[in-house]
Amino acid sequence: GGIDGTNHLVNQGYGGKFVIDPEPNQSKTSKSLDITIAHKGVLWLKIIAKGKSSHSSRPWLGENAADKLIQGYNKIIKLFPKISENKNWANTMNLGVLNAGKNPNMIPNYAEMIIDIRYTEKTNPNNLIKKIKK
Repeated sequence: GGIDGTNHLVNQGYGGKFVIDPEPNQSKTSKSLDITIAHKGVLWLKIIAKGKSSHSSRPWLGENAADKLIQGYNKIIKLFPKISENKNWANTMNLGVLNAGKNPNMIPNYAEMIIDIRYTEKTNPNNLIKKIKK
């Protein structure tokens, strides 16, 4: 998909049944470049929580959207196994973007996060989304 790589060649009319992509894939433990026969799928999800704004001196008048978001994140992360470099062909998740609040003395009424999920060929992304929504 790179603008100067495969995507560029496809847009120029090139194609094939088999592609060799010379992208480096060396790991810390491997001294050689390996042939990569598969990549994980990508799923980006924006998750939004809404609450009620109030001054932080009166939190009982508000509902903290950031707290809701964090509680949701703590449930979602449990759907993904712990991995290591040597055992990494599993579904993974990264919280890449997190936004909430504008002032430290205000209860935020809106919070959002964007998570990057990488999934293997054994995973149906629609089923994964259903689990996350649940």
